[in-house]
Amino acid sequence: MSLLKGRLAATDEKLKEIKDARKAADRKRRQAYKQSRADRDRKIMLVGEAVLRRVDRGEWGVSRT
Repeated sequence: MSLLKGRLAATDEKLKEIKDARKAADRKRRQAYKQSRADRDRKIMLVGEAVLRRVDRGEWGVSRT
């Protein structure tokens, strides 16, 4: 019976390690996704500001027909 309890304890410990590793990987993946989304949003904002600045300076007109 003690052999069975020992194997159960070892299996539970291994399962806990696997779950912890999966949680850590998920946390890292979510953080990377948030970071890439924030980078993309910042890039969009910078491009928009650059375009508006050029339009204000007259480098790009609304239409030159």
